[in-house]
Parts: sequence; C-alpha cells; structure tokens
Amino acid sequence: MRSGKGVLLEEANAMRIELDVHIPVPRVYGAETLNGISQSHYHGMHPGGGTLDEFWGGLSDTDKTDMIKQPRAILSKMRSIPPPGFIGSCAGREIRHTRYRLAHNAPACQNEDAFNSYLFIGCGEVRTASCGNALARRMRTDHRVVFSYCNLAPRNIIVD
Repeated sequence: MRSGKGVLLEEANAMRIELDVHIPVPRVYGAETLNGISQSHYHGMHPGGGTLDEFWGGLSDTDKTDMIKQPRAILSKMRSIPPPGFIGSCAGREIRHTRYRLAHNAPACQNEDAFNSYLFIGCGEVRTASCGNALARRMRTDHRVVFSYCNLAPRNIIVD
C-alpha cells in the first residue's frame, strides 16, 4: 500500500491499464482519499525482478543490452493501447506537469492543439500570453497520441 501527500490516485488507473496489456505491475484493489491523504491499495505480490538502478552497475555490456530490451518491449505495449480521445491522466479528468518544481494541474486536453496551448499558455508565470500564442501556432498537431508513463527513471523500471 502507498499513502501520503505525494501519492496520486491516477497512478492506480495507469496500473489497471498496464495490467490489461500484460505489463508487469502490482494489481490495484482500490484508490481513495481519506481525511485529505491519498492512498492506493496494491496487491502484495511484487511483479518480480528488481529495479534497473539496482542492477545496472554490475552488468556486463551484453547484459545491459538485454536489460534495455525489456523496457523497450513495455513501451511498445503501452504505445499499442488505442488512444482514449484526450491528452491527460488515465481517468481523463486532468493533465499535470511538474516542469517548474511545482505541480500544475489543468483539465485534460481534448486534442493536440489544446495540449500545445496548455504547454505554452498554461504556465503564464513563465511566458507572456503573446509569446505562448506565437509558439503554440508553430507546433504540429498531427502526432499520434500514445499512452505514456511520464516518470520513466531507472528506479521505476522493474526488470528481471
């Protein structure tokens, strides 16, 4: 079980989706907020293996190449999930980023044009609206939207 101020309930939704496409993650039994504290309840079984940062230093070059293939396969599975028709959290309620050390939440974006505007205008403290509008107009809007895990780091990648 995970609980505390930094636990996002959206993480539970992401794990359910990942489990559906056979990505090795703990089974989620519930996620809730009690007295202002977010809690996610996971199945007690660890999916096996260990984190990439635990193993990396002691691996040969051949083993490192083999380890790189495992996250690549997981990312391929994630990208094969049909897009839900919005850009945002798995529940479709919000979009969140922490690029400027503070979390910034906004409603989910319904298309890539809205996402581009969010990137450049959603953080008004950083850029003026006219600068943000000019940058957003130059962004492409024809990318294929894919399911992504936005906290990819060796400490979050379980390998065997």
